[in-house]
Amino acid sequence: MNTSLEMWGNTWIKIYIKPSHKPRTVENYRYVLQVLETNAPDIWKESLDEIKEIELQNMLNDMGHHYAKSTLHTLRTVLSQIYKTAIQNKLCITNPAVGLQIPKYAAEKKVEAFSLEEEQLIRDAAPSVYKGDIAIFLLDTGLRSIELEQLEHKDYSSSEHAIHIRNSKTKAGNRWVPLTAEAEEILLRQPTIGPTIFTTSIGTPISKVCLQKLCRRLEAETGVKNIHPHRFRHSFATRLVELGVNVKALSDLLGHTDVSFTMARYVSTEINFLRSQIGLLDGIIQQAC
Repeated sequence: MNTSLEMWGNTWIKIYIKPSHKPRTVENYRYVLQVLETNAPDIWKESLDEIKEIELQNMLNDMGHHYAKSTLHTLRTVLSQIYKTAIQNKLCITNPAVGLQIPKYAAEKKVEAFSLEEEQLIRDAAPSVYKGDIAIFLLDTGLRSIELEQLEHKDYSSSEHAIHIRNSKTKAGNRWVPLTAEAEEILLRQPTIGPTIFTTSIGTPISKVCLQKLCRRLEAETGVKNIHPHRFRHSFATRLVELGVNVKALSDLLGHTDVSFTMARYVSTEINFLRSQIGLLDGIIQQAC
């Protein structure tokens, strides 16, 4: 019997990915396969050895109008790996995903920092929102959501007033992050129920779903739209740049190895800050006159 992309894709996740990859990676791979199923149900049900490269390329071209390049890159990687393991198991002979191209018109995923006004609304509302102190902690530390979820009491140093990020997605992500006075107060207020610092009401580690629910509560309370965990990290970076932080120090705080990546990906300045910087030029010109 011919094996469909659906059958082998689910088997690939179960046998090759889930046992050896982080839960977030498994979740991302499942997501792009769901995207494929939604947008190309015929291909999803088609036999592995009958799918042609032109079908997959046409699919990516169509999806480029609706999905970001990062999603399409992940989907291409997943398809290529699915076929690689299928060939190893003699389910098909060729890999039609090897030569796939990402359409240039697909959008670049850009996460915008909160404006100063939006950030202040969130800070003002956080004390009255359930688990709202987590939002302030993220704004003051720039942690990835997965780093927050896995942060343990043993990772806090009272003498250094800092936290040690041991579980990160990159080697550079293993770092020390100094705490603001408010972030340290928030950390110390958390009950010691289990090993992790931030927990649910029943003592289980805070999860991605919990953070998403927190974002929805903050949206309802503040009126700020499109709040999601990664915007806190971008806002942390942007505020520090606006304050004149050393860019290498910022890169280290975020757990990056490449300073240029930090500046290109994580920093967006708002118009009021840009206006103030042009004001500096006005001052120099007036002095010269």
